[in-house]
Amino acid sequence: MMVGFLRVLDVMLRVPIHNREMEVWFTPDDLQEVKAKAQLNKDTVFIILGLGGMNRRKHWPVERYVQLAEKILMQEQDIKFVLVGGPKETGDADVLSNALPKDKYYNLVNKLTYRQTAAAMSYCHLYIGNDTGSMHIAAALKIPVLVVFCCPETNDPSIFTVVERVFPYGVPAVTVRPDKRLPECIPHDGGFDINGCVQNTPHCITQVTVEDMWDGYCTLLKMIS
Repeated sequence: MMVGFLRVLDVMLRVPIHNREMEVWFTPDDLQEVKAKAQLNKDTVFIILGLGGMNRRKHWPVERYVQLAEKILMQEQDIKFVLVGGPKETGDADVLSNALPKDKYYNLVNKLTYRQTAAAMSYCHLYIGNDTGSMHIAAALKIPVLVVFCCPETNDPSIFTVVERVFPYGVPAVTVRPDKRLPECIPHDGGFDINGCVQNTPHCITQVTVEDMWDGYCTLLKMIS
């Protein structure tokens, strides 16, 4: 929501904001707790898989995360994944854990506090995942982001969608989203919810393919190389 808050200050209140950086804090004790759960270090390339999302419509299907992770491992065999999320994502984390080689991931879903999550992510080099809190932690830690949104593309510049409001702030980022709303999400009055998709299950987001995310991943790598 930082972009929305800055717009309020910039446009509505006309308050000049000189420091526009995001910050996130954790303690040495948080790092110790993380080290007890995962052998993270600065010498290995870790990619965060952010499986969370306030509503299920924001959850890209976990089977596609499996396919994307496998595709990445075929190209980058030294990479390891760090799975993060809350209690609602334990099922998705189990699916990934059962599919990926045991030495290629740490499953930290529902095992860390907010600060400990930030501490774990501080060892990571890239974020891939849903539009959720861990995406913003990554941005605050200056970690490049590949995020999938459920909100479809719109050509109407007057619509300030969730993508414009909460995109990864201040870091190299690639956002992937559906081309259009599915029929169930098109209201009769022609309106547009800020999320675009109005369902309570993965719906419009299912139009995003593994190849779409792979293209986004390759684009992000070019941006940061």
